Amino acid sequence: MVDITERKKSEEDLREQKEFSIKLIQNSTTPTFVLDAQHNVIIWNKACEKVTGIKESSVIRTDSHWKAFYDSRRMTLADIIIEGNYKEIYNSENSYCKSDILSEGLHNEEWFANLGGKERYIVFDAAPVYNSKGELIAAIQTLRDITSHKCAEDELERSFKKLQTTLEETVNALASTAEKRDSYTAGHQHRVTMLACAIAQEMGLPAGQIEGVRVAATLHDIGKIYVPAEILNKPGRLIDLEMGLIKIHPKVGYDILKSIPFSWPVAQIVLQHHERIDGSGYPLGLSGGDILLEARILSVADVVEAIAFHRPYRPTMGIDKAMDEISLHKGILYDANVVDTCLKVFSKGGFKFE
Repeated sequence: MVDITERKKSEEDLREQKEFSIKLIQNSTTPTFVLDAQHNVIIWNKACEKVTGIKESSVIRTDSHWKAFYDSRRMTLADIIIEGNYKEIYNSENSYCKSDILSEGLHNEEWFANLGGKERYIVFDAAPVYNSKGELIAAIQTLRDITSHKCAEDELERSFKKLQTTLEETVNALASTAEKRDSYTAGHQHRVTMLACAIAQEMGLPAGQIEGVRVAATLHDIGKIYVPAEILNKPGRLIDLEMGLIKIHPKVGYDILKSIPFSWPVAQIVLQHHERIDGSGYPLGLSGGDILLEARILSVADVVEAIAFHRPYRPTMGIDKAMDEISLHKGILYDANVVDTCLKVFSKGGFKFE
């Protein structure tokens, strides 16, 4: 006669463990449902009822759980796991992806216009359930309602875009103010901006850094509003006193811009755009790597545009003369890498001022 006491005890232990697991899921505050290997609902807990508005009695032992989320039949993450059709996660019409936490889990986020009577943004996570033989017997899926968090994110994004728009309008207004006082350099800041951005792009700078170059270039001469218009528009050569006033404009520009909350060091770039690699520039006499890369780019673009276009004290000298100037003083006045890139932009990139 075989003693079956141990076997019965093991079976009883397994039964109790199963009941405990079921109760744990059913009483969980996390909305959760479980499908068996035939896609039928075997657990639909109270938290899931609350979020979806669907009672357990209407879906239990059926495969109609999709109706809680969609107007037409569509696989949930749990269905995909049971089906083993992981190609579904690459469907361009959904945002399914593999879980970062569970090796065989799936993750998805969706916005619902009406889920349980409310607009909701839901995060879904699902994972397989195996028996002791390694056979798939079920799939469990959880829901997290992050609507309030998502709404806060969206509001923050709208506020950020509004701030960006306001800053852009401020930038344009300041740039326009500077150019209206100096008819001879009307369009100068725009052309310098075009070239500086082209150089930055060719150098492979990140998009954010290029945007910083763009804003700084657009405003680089804002400090000239401090300089009398008679000096800015003087047709002859400037005397030392007048040149001294001109040399103040980077510092004035810095003072105007330093309190504006740009995402980039715009004020510092404007302050340094007349510095030179050998330390002979102004207003701080910085040299080499002490000068911001963005300022080194801006200084080359500024010089090229200044030589290539008309000025009150001389006619235009042309692009070729500008290329000769930066080539001659490469590594001395101007950053060698920036100069090489600028030459490439014109020779191979076909850059042209608008």
